[in-house]
Amino acid sequence: MIAVKRKDLKTTNLLIEKGADINATDEEGDSVLTWAINSGDLNVVKDLIKRGCDIFHKNHHQSTTLMKACKSGFIDIVKELVTLGVLINEEDNYGRTALSIAAKLGFYEIVEFLCSKEATVENIDEEGRTALMWASREGFYKVVEILIKYKSDCNLKDKSGQTSLMLAAKNGHYEVVKILLANDAKHQLRNWYGSTALNYAAREGFYNIVKELVENDADINSSDLEGRTPLMLACKGGFIDIVKLLVSRNAELNLMNKYGFTCFHYAVRHNNLELIKYLIQLDLDIELLKKGEKNIFNVSDNDEIKSFLKVNLQ
Repeated sequence: MIAVKRKDLKTTNLLIEKGADINATDEEGDSVLTWAINSGDLNVVKDLIKRGCDIFHKNHHQSTTLMKACKSGFIDIVKELVTLGVLINEEDNYGRTALSIAAKLGFYEIVEFLCSKEATVENIDEEGRTALMWASREGFYKVVEILIKYKSDCNLKDKSGQTSLMLAAKNGHYEVVKILLANDAKHQLRNWYGSTALNYAAREGFYNIVKELVENDADINSSDLEGRTPLMLACKGGFIDIVKLLVSRNAELNLMNKYGFTCFHYAVRHNNLELIKYLIQLDLDIELLKKGEKNIFNVSDNDEIKSFLKVNLQ
């Protein structure tokens, strides 16, 4: 295997001629051919196959030679294996296919090739994710475009209820978000915790994505199962540019979550004086802020904030 890893074809041939086991495996079950694939040398791969290496070999995780080629990103080796009859849609122990592996790593040429050879675009792995979900999560917009071209469903959900749009939005992939929205991704869908793509984008502070979703008529007051709206989440994160954007689109200022917090409570709790000064100029329900256990004067432990609130709210 060392000779193969070093792409030393002469030594490899000599060892084989002296009786070395051409299908020997390491502790992970990876074969000599697998190591040749990892090296990326097509000539070594072809020679080993010609000498009898098993192209259908799987390691202890049921990972195939084709999966290894996809993981390493070697398109020529992928094409060679497929031409020789390696099965495209086999799954490893984690439900991953060659296509999902290539998609997650952004190898768009391999993705295009596998799709053209009728790879199953909506195979679901153990996390409930498709190739499109992985490409969206990682921000590989070229892969996303290819998978959509081959009719991958933008609105499928993984095991936590996340769609491709949510995964792109929460990870800040603006170009992917635009592509998905242009291809009928539904921004109103929620995960199992009630969050929408807009909730995610506001929480993580991705202004351009928030703007794109709002311009596509996403529900600006969508609340998760804890009652948190995009405005509350933006206030919690201190993203004043997003707060101003949401307010300009008539986001509700006085909604309360299940714990009795409004957006203003979050600004105060996180001692964000700039945000507090901005919000206090708006149409806040001052009496609501003074009620119950969540009295706004008891939310912050910062003396400067406390003094500011007493001067401006009492």
